Amino acid sequence: MLNKPDQGLFRKIRLYLFGVVLGGIISYFMFIKDRDLSYWTPERQVTGRLKMYAYTYTDKSKCQMQCNNITETVLKSAMDSASVDFKNSETQRKPCPVYSVHTRNGINVRAELCDDSTAHIIELRGTIFEDDTCQCQ
Repeated sequence: MLNKPDQGLFRKIRLYLFGVVLGGIISYFMFIKDRDLSYWTPERQVTGRLKMYAYTYTDKSKCQMQCNNITETVLKSAMDSASVDFKNSETQRKPCPVYSVHTRNGINVRAELCDDSTAHIIELRGTIFEDDTCQCQ
């Protein structure tokens, strides 16, 4: 004869909540801690494509690179720490959207990304191009 009929129910609820909290803690440390989960963001998708794709250049971008002694290797390595400026990008342009990408070393790149695994570098901007004596057109 049970004096407290609700005692068994509260014990089950307490045991259930203990299991949920313990499972959540274990799951956090096994699956989530120390992982970069931002790989699915639009910015990461664009910068990932820029790192993988082959580059083609317009005449203006070639001129700007030669004038400022920027090689393709330097440009590719600058894309590792780049951020995409979606406000100044043409993301809805069909068939190939144009993205404005800012690198940490002051190079701003306008790149057209198509589905054929090429990034067409349209022009380079930034602080190192302000006193452009090359007159690239």
